[in-house]
Amino acid sequence: MFDNIASKIKSAAKVVFWVGIAFSLITVLIFMTEDSYSQLFILSIFLGLFSSWVLALLIYGFGHLIENSDKMVFSNEKKESKVDTLNKLKEKGLINEDEYNSKINQI
Repeated sequence: MFDNIASKIKSAAKVVFWVGIAFSLITVLIFMTEDSYSQLFILSIFLGLFSSWVLALLIYGFGHLIENSDKMVFSNEKKESKVDTLNKLKEKGLINEDEYNSKINQI
């Protein structure tokens, strides 16, 4: 349930967008049947579509932010693992100081 949460949040953003669009269109159809609400008709089109779009962008952006933070954490863990391995090799005398510095700069 909580695995791969970033993609689930992104999918939820898409669902929120399409449900908002559908709700907005249903509201428009209701207002079309009433002649005296022409201003509400136009307002509901713009506000419904715009708010669905903005809300979906915010939710999708949050999912993307989580996805990128997961990538950064994985990258840092990978980098720390490489540095630990190099430190162990240096301590055992399997690589010299120049090789160690060269590898550290490559990371």
